[in-house]
Amino acid sequence: MRDYGADKWRWESLRNLATVVSGGTPSRYVREFWENGTIPWVTPTDLTGTRGRFLSETRERITARGLASCSATLLPPGTLLMTSRATLGEIRIAACQVCTNQGFKSLVPLPGTHGPFLYYQMLLSKERYRALGIGSTFLEVNKRDTERFGVLVPPTLDQQIRLAGILSTVDEAIDQTEALIAKTMQIKAGLLHDLFTRGVIADGKLRPPCEEAPQLYKESPVGWIPTSWKTLRLEAIADSVIDGPFGSNLKSEHYIEGEGVRVVRLQNIQDGHYNDSDKAFVSEKYAAGLIRHQVMPGDILIAALGEDNNPVGRACCYPADLPAAINKADCFRLRCKRNLAANAFVMEFLNTARAKEQIRRYEQGVTRRRINLSNLKRIIVALPGPEEQESINEATRMTSGYMAGYLDELQKLKMVKQGLMQDLLSGPVRACATAAPEIAKVAANV
Repeated sequence: MRDYGADKWRWESLRNLATVVSGGTPSRYVREFWENGTIPWVTPTDLTGTRGRFLSETRERITARGLASCSATLLPPGTLLMTSRATLGEIRIAACQVCTNQGFKSLVPLPGTHGPFLYYQMLLSKERYRALGIGSTFLEVNKRDTERFGVLVPPTLDQQIRLAGILSTVDEAIDQTEALIAKTMQIKAGLLHDLFTRGVIADGKLRPPCEEAPQLYKESPVGWIPTSWKTLRLEAIADSVIDGPFGSNLKSEHYIEGEGVRVVRLQNIQDGHYNDSDKAFVSEKYAAGLIRHQVMPGDILIAALGEDNNPVGRACCYPADLPAAINKADCFRLRCKRNLAANAFVMEFLNTARAKEQIRRYEQGVTRRRINLSNLKRIIVALPGPEEQESINEATRMTSGYMAGYLDELQKLKMVKQGLMQDLLSGPVRACATAAPEIAKVAANV
């Protein structure tokens, strides 16, 4: 331990700040260990599948007999649940009593340690902790190395509480914004369902539902649709549809520092929204050799790979205010025939339940689900005439605008949080505690 003095920060090993607890798994062959279980049993997937600081729900629960049968330990609320195997350094605060599987080195704060402060310090130290991982099949950090892991701590508990309070203020704003995003997504999903099953008539209103006016609808490969609509495969309405260059033709080693030609990657493609916060560039010279994979403003971008929070086939349009780009592997680029379909209409259709149901039928893979280009072209699109397409696009623009605004605000808040963590937790800055009230005011008004 390095001590900077009674009024300064010091390095402390985790063993001096918390009790490090491993987990365990009851036998899957004993039904009594799992059936009607009431004890939340946490796996790394529970963490990666949730957002926010706190974990209160798990996919599986075990019984008291199951807990007693293995090396899992019942952990109190406030425990820091930290992954230490395969996925390293993911962390949440337990909102209730839980136990974990063996993929964790959980931290139960000792007296004198403020749990939320340690949570933020470990969040800031995630990459340092990940660097401790060893193993050939998968990386793992053992208990001894976790206990020896050092973090900076201010001289008093009061300072820990104040600093954590500042960062919690920003996190609360992040939670509120994420709740708005979730609500807007629900509203948009309902809107898309109505628009892409009932369409819009001349007065700008939805057609009556099929149950009320069956004469206005007909059966199709994607379900009941208005009689004036038709269905076509994606390949029939595509002017061009391509995937990214073969992996070795465009890798991270080809990226350059500073600006050049943008590279569209999976993390940029969100459900109806282009995430511009994650940027990568290649030189103009290198991009010239990949001109076949060029992305232009208004093009549809489709994700070939997916995971829990980012499904296969999610789609967005490349923003009109961005320069031409190159799409990477696992990112499809689609341009529609203008006489048949508007890009924005097809993009929104691909994010509907009807399209997602088709995509699920064509998904492949176990670890990460994917769809290939041949199967993507087989997706059937329900297509009204050009005027009705434009009416539907107009109806979605306002909700999409709200969504884009909330997502941009969320990104700004995350940047503020990262900056504050660097400023407040990275070392012996004596002004931290006295400046805390002023920083909190700024954070509250972000």
